[in-house]
Amino acid sequence: ARLEGRGDEARAAFEAALAEDASQVVAVQALVELTRGQEPERFVAMVERLAALAGPEAARAHAPAVADAYVALGRVNDAYRLLGELEETPERLRRRAALARQLGLAGEAFALEEKVATSREELERVLEGYLELQLVPFAVRLGSRLLDEGPLSGALMRLLAERLSATEQGAALAVRVWPTLLSQRVDDADGWTLLAEALVRLGKGELAGQADGFGAALTDSEGAAPFVEPHEVPKPVVNSAEPPPADAVDVSMETMPRLAHALEELLVGFALAPRKVVLDPAGGVEAWVASDGTLVLGAGTLGAFGQGELAALLALAAALGPAGPSLKGVGDVAALDAAAVRAFSAFPSSLAFARVLAQLDGRVRGGDPLAVQVSAVLPECTAFRALALAVLESIRT
Repeated sequence: ARLEGRGDEARAAFEAALAEDASQVVAVQALVELTRGQEPERFVAMVERLAALAGPEAARAHAPAVADAYVALGRVNDAYRLLGELEETPERLRRRAALARQLGLAGEAFALEEKVATSREELERVLEGYLELQLVPFAVRLGSRLLDEGPLSGALMRLLAERLSATEQGAALAVRVWPTLLSQRVDDADGWTLLAEALVRLGKGELAGQADGFGAALTDSEGAAPFVEPHEVPKPVVNSAEPPPADAVDVSMETMPRLAHALEELLVGFALAPRKVVLDPAGGVEAWVASDGTLVLGAGTLGAFGQGELAALLALAAALGPAGPSLKGVGDVAALDAAAVRAFSAFPSSLAFARVLAQLDGRVRGGDPLAVQVSAVLPECTAFRALALAVLESIRT
């Protein structure tokens, strides 16, 4: 008590006592208090000595101050380790997070910040950090939690989908997110391609092929459209009220054997039985069913379409029914959007359908089909949007 307020004298007295008897616990305890926050090196030494004399528990109460001393001495790693041994409190977790960043342990810093986050905004920042660092298990866990609670911001949702699509652990979450993103921008070629990659990892090859086909169409792929097995076109298939063109040319094994053979296989697959098939010399890239049940192909189809596109066109002609002859004119055909969705169920080749719908779009139909740039037409093509949304809905379910 006589030494209170006389720090230098008190310290000298206690150090003298220790010099005479190194086991003086009271003197060590006093020196711990006298050096706290002032002489980090001496303080650490005294706490270590206290632990040796009185046991680890005696020194534990001073651990937070020791951590501060470690930082002052440049021993950041020791401070980080020591705080990790203490009971977790929000303050200690924040301090550890700051130290982790000093040590370059960004992943551990984000994990600690997640524990003390009190707002969705803070959690979204942590999720962004996990994604940037490719900490997939952490990102999947936190991303799933946040999505269960509500939608993510657009940029963060995009980042999550992009970073997780190519991962085994994150593919399912990416597939959960992509339909929302792509429904807002169906012309996102990269998005469709990444969605396809995620679907492959989930073993959903057919859906992956459909997504990939849209991506290919939106990048003007020149590859052949995949040919899938044709299925019966949804009924009813209704003839139009218009007769076939008077100058139409029969398509038969005698006149056009290759085309006739290819069409016969497709018509069987679609469960269609037209009275006959004819070619309209003045026609474009359309196909439609005449009043007498004749299937009419525009002459432009021969140079514009391969086998896959021709199959998509036939399914579309059947689905359009009485509205089919409208394709001979210019401008939009209101029935085309719904017909595209129906027809796709009979021939789900997305690349083929995208190319056909681009050619049939009211803004370009009637012009030179070889001059049509598919990627330029599809973003504003309502029929393509309707089909893309239908495919996304099937992926959601």
